[in-house]
Amino acid sequence: MGILSILSSGIANGLIWAILGIGVYITYRILDIADLGIEGTFPLGASVAAILISVGVNPFIATIIAIIVGGIFGALTGVLHTKFKIPAILSGIITMTALFTINMLVLGGFKTPTNNLQISISNTVYAPIRNILFNNKEFIVEIILCILLVALITIFSFILVKFIINVIKNSFKKNIVKNIIVVSIESIIGVLIGVGFVMLIIKLFNINDLIFIKKILINEIGIATLSKGLVAFIILMAVFGACYWFFGTEIGMSLRATGNNARMAKAQGINTNAMIILGLVISNALVALCGAVFAQDFGSANVNQGDGTIVVGLAVIVIGEAIFGRQDFKKSLISIIVGAAIYYILEDVAVKLEVEHYLKLVRAVLVAVVLIIPFVKKKLSFKKKKGGAVNA
Repeated sequence: MGILSILSSGIANGLIWAILGIGVYITYRILDIADLGIEGTFPLGASVAAILISVGVNPFIATIIAIIVGGIFGALTGVLHTKFKIPAILSGIITMTALFTINMLVLGGFKTPTNNLQISISNTVYAPIRNILFNNKEFIVEIILCILLVALITIFSFILVKFIINVIKNSFKKNIVKNIIVVSIESIIGVLIGVGFVMLIIKLFNINDLIFIKKILINEIGIATLSKGLVAFIILMAVFGACYWFFGTEIGMSLRATGNNARMAKAQGINTNAMIILGLVISNALVALCGAVFAQDFGSANVNQGDGTIVVGLAVIVIGEAIFGRQDFKKSLISIIVGAAIYYILEDVAVKLEVEHYLKLVRAVLVAVVLIIPFVKKKLSFKKKKGGAVNA
């Protein structure tokens, strides 16, 4: 496994598990609830999708049904918590425990339950794009090279243009005529730099270099990984867009207000119980979606696939926050995606170093350390302020 293979595999897996991260974020950060029920809804999504696909249901329809079923059991957790006043963590444990048996029954076709059941999946949501890529893999890799080249040119040109334009703008006073001149100069310089950089790339890289790079991409990345990444990216962007839109609506803002301050939200006429249930429905639906997509990538579903998912979800969130800090909702979603990619790149590195047997311990330590850091910073800051006050 080379560096390109590790990076591509880690990013592709990260795109899948970022869906889980967003689901956990909704309960953990927005609602301030630790929902252990997701360890049951993750394999539930995988099991429902697998059993439906195995009897001939279209993979896309099977995935949608898995999302709905996951949302239903998220509602169950919400009802136990809000209507029957069972603490959120216990409500999640009850749902998770019940789902273990339900998942066995689903995988067993409602026959004798056993935790050794596993259903293999052949037809998946990845199949259409995988077939297209396999039949046109060299052409696709050439497109990727072109995109990378254009991206490099754009970034390089943008940096230089911004630098030059800032210098030019500082030399002019603010008026309409001179602003027009600046825009004209900016356009001309941008074109010249872009063309010059393209010519430089062509001069430095001959056709043999490009053929060599293309062979590396084909061998290292692989069609399976590329198709997985593309499908996961499309699904993740749909989830990202839907969540960003929804949490900007009146209902979404009410849900966020409930998580921030339930008493104040209730005083403003918001039905906080309904918002908590809705948040758990959305969260568990996303977790079930991740389970369904993961099972189709993995090639099978079993009841033990949910083990440790809560830790993975938290790890993805805290890694993103460690890099970006706690930001607004849109940036938080972006940080989750980046955190998921980094997490699975590190996991692939662990596999490469043959220490994957200690992976669960590493996950637990990583999450614990990142969660402890803010507490330690707060303590140190408090002691510093206290010491300053005493000295004053």
